[in-house]
Amino acid sequence: MRLPTPELESQFLRDAQAAGFSGLEGHRSVGGVRLSLYNGVTLAAVDCLADFLREFEACWDTAP
Repeated sequence: MRLPTPELESQFLRDAQAAGFSGLEGHRSVGGVRLSLYNGVTLAAVDCLADFLREFEACWDTAP
C-alpha cells in the first residue's frame, strides 16, 4: 500500500515502530507499506494493529 506522500509513509513507519510493530516496510524496490497477517497472529494482535491504523488515520488525515 502507498500513502499519499513519502513523508507520511515515513511517519507511519516511525509511529508503527514506536507502537511496537515491525516489518511493515514494503519491498525495497517499490517502497510503500506491507501488512501481512498469518494464521499464527492472534486476534488480539490483529485488534491492536487495527486500532493503530484507525488512530494513525485520525491523526494524519490529509483530506480537505
